[in-house]
Amino acid sequence: MCPRCIEAVDVAEQVREDARLTPRNLWRRFRGIDYRVAAIGMAVVVLFVVAGVFMVWATARAEPDPLLIRRARVGFTQNFDVDNEGLDFVEVIKNGVATATSQSPDPLHTIERLHDGLPDAPVPPWRSADAVFPIDISLAGIAPELFAKVVIWNHPNEDPSTYIRKFELYITTPAEPGHLARRELIGVFTVLPTDAKQVFLLDQPVLTTTTIVRILDNHGGAYVSAAEIGLFNPVVDSIIANPNISQGPLP
Repeated sequence: MCPRCIEAVDVAEQVREDARLTPRNLWRRFRGIDYRVAAIGMAVVVLFVVAGVFMVWATARAEPDPLLIRRARVGFTQNFDVDNEGLDFVEVIKNGVATATSQSPDPLHTIERLHDGLPDAPVPPWRSADAVFPIDISLAGIAPELFAKVVIWNHPNEDPSTYIRKFELYITTPAEPGHLARRELIGVFTVLPTDAKQVFLLDQPVLTTTTIVRILDNHGGAYVSAAEIGLFNPVVDSIIANPNISQGPLP
């Protein structure tokens, strides 16, 4: 071969030799690294790993939005019923509004927990700030509704001493034009210290826009708690069976 060809063959052989993963070649490549570039690359990799781990940790700790859960449940099932008790006409998802004269500052136990349609153990309950009675809970709907029963769910993770023991129920009846709305006492009830739901039926359905649950006592705790307080219409069959009920449209 000519000298030029011999040189080309030698270069090709050297390239093949350098490409082999031998200890000598690996050491030579390691010594030739630009450590500044490598350090930057390593820092970027570490940053992405740390960010990924933090996102997984934060997601695992994040509490799901109860109202989002309720909307998803209604959307998928096309059913507003709360624990098979019917339609809570002052529920948050129906634009009901709740207020309380005593409210815990803890964001896990806001007033929305009292009428969000989720009397479920994983969802935190409502809490008052104290046990100075009476404590008024106002539940307002967007329009007058026939009201037949109130249902109270206590939360299994709360101390039973914080459960409501006795309460009065008031309704605010729609007023005639030019007159003030009138508040009327329609019942006094006693609640047992149990986390089983308790249903309180009215003597007869009444029309209400704003309903006041006036808590007179609990079972000795430092505050009052409740997983849910729901206000419900009469069932259609009971309205048809009672011709004396003529106020308002059928629910």
